[in-house]
Amino acid sequence: MTFVSPLWLRSGHAQTIFGHVTRSRFQVDYHRVAIAGVDNEPITVDCLEPEGELAGHVVLLHGLEGSSYSPYIQGLSQRASSLGMKSWAINFRSCAQNQQTRDGWIPQVGFRQHHSGFTGDADALICHVRKQTMLPIYVVGISMGGNILLRWLGTNANASLVAAAVAISVPFDLGACAQHLERVGGLIYTREFLKSLKAKARYFYSKFPKELEHVDIKKVVGSKTFINFDDSFTAPACGFESAQHYYESASSMSVLSAIKCPTLCLSADDDPFMPSTMLPKASQRLSTAVEWEVCRGGGHVAFASGLPWAPDFYAEKRSLEWLISNSQ
Repeated sequence: MTFVSPLWLRSGHAQTIFGHVTRSRFQVDYHRVAIAGVDNEPITVDCLEPEGELAGHVVLLHGLEGSSYSPYIQGLSQRASSLGMKSWAINFRSCAQNQQTRDGWIPQVGFRQHHSGFTGDADALICHVRKQTMLPIYVVGISMGGNILLRWLGTNANASLVAAAVAISVPFDLGACAQHLERVGGLIYTREFLKSLKAKARYFYSKFPKELEHVDIKKVVGSKTFINFDDSFTAPACGFESAQHYYESASSMSVLSAIKCPTLCLSADDDPFMPSTMLPKASQRLSTAVEWEVCRGGGHVAFASGLPWAPDFYAEKRSLEWLISNSQ
């Protein structure tokens, strides 16, 4: 199976935008459950049962400011169901959305903030699923969720609970990606992410004034780049010294060599979120358990092919087929 970017969708920007804006947010009907996170924070998880006999479980980890209703998560859930797998789509803290309208965000209860290197809630969900079943458990992480997945696989003994994993469009080096997105084209994506990130920062600043008294909310609201935002909010709110300290601590690049679980890393060579130097650098850090696939085209979390009115999404199909054939 190989990916071929269609003539009508050649650029990484076109792929990325097409995958984000053209897909329905009403692809599947989940049932919602809550589990206890690492500090007993209720974590919202949306589940989809298999169409036939249950053959396994797949845990899905969404990207930055995504949710279980992100189209790519729903696409994965739907394909998993058709293959006999129950999907467990996590909503990271303050990312769960209204079940009827599938928009907005539901604030978390406690103060502890989620970030791109925080593996605690993913670990809690995977352990929860293992307590329910002895069938195989697979994990798919997308973008930020892929970074979290790889860090968990490389640092946590519970990785032995998982049969196989796939990480899609991973920002292996968070600092390099943040710098890359300061370019003109990248700032368009950054602006969209910062809209919701700033709204959430303002909410937490008003709800937890004592815990965030060291945060300069004016700098947070005035942030124009990820580095600005992470320096003024993410780092101080999450216990890091600076944005640079956060990026160094949370990036998955440094743990790739420690991964023992069969894992597929799937990326595109035209991903507009990443500098061209990052993938070659990451490819030199892999353990023997990691399979590396870089597609010619595909953008960020898109990999769309077929016809404009009937597209197919390669990464979703490839991920689930690879998991089934490569589990330990």
